[in-house]
Amino acid sequence: MNDTVSGREKHRTFSYITLSVLVVLFIIAVVAATGADVDARQTGAQVSAGVSGGSYSVICVWRGESMENALSVLEKLGVKAVFFTTSETAAADVDSAKSITAGGHYLGVDCAATEGMNGGSSLLWLAKQNDGFCSITGRRPKYCLIREPACLYASDAAAAYGQRCVREIKAIVNDGEEIESGDVVLCVAESEDTLKAFETAVFAAAARGLAPASPGSSAWGK
Repeated sequence: MNDTVSGREKHRTFSYITLSVLVVLFIIAVVAATGADVDARQTGAQVSAGVSGGSYSVICVWRGESMENALSVLEKLGVKAVFFTTSETAAADVDSAKSITAGGHYLGVDCAATEGMNGGSSLLWLAKQNDGFCSITGRRPKYCLIREPACLYASDAAAAYGQRCVREIKAIVNDGEEIESGDVVLCVAESEDTLKAFETAVFAAAARGLAPASPGSSAWGK
């Protein structure tokens, strides 16, 4: 009888120990997961924190390819960008367009398609683009990307609709390329290498006191 009671007590004690170990392991796992999430938030906070060294702006050019990796890197860094594209590209992949804006980014008009247009044609083209974007996102784009091969009248068309022009950009494609205050930086989403080069440049800029401006702010694009 005593042996039976002793066996039961040993079994009960072993069960308590096992349960305690499992509880401790569960707590450790929760703390580790929470810590990883905090680290990710701190990474973005460190990059986006207000600093006195100046600011820069970030853009992406979207021609219909997947922007998933670029969005992931931008989210990790806490950086908001303007994705320049056309209303036709956005309409062909509405889910991606809405994912971009849902992440706090902006859609802008890539005016490369105005190549060879005259003043009237560029005005009509941009009006169509604005209507197309508005039907997808509910708002007209605030920015237009004006670079070759855009026509000479593209900037005038943007000004007529009260849209701000982005002309000079700096593409970050190789390790060691630096971001300076006032730059409009192109995050090239072509490969993991170009995204890594961009990420490295953003961290290096933060170490020098530079922070990314938020689209829609007075500092963006300047």
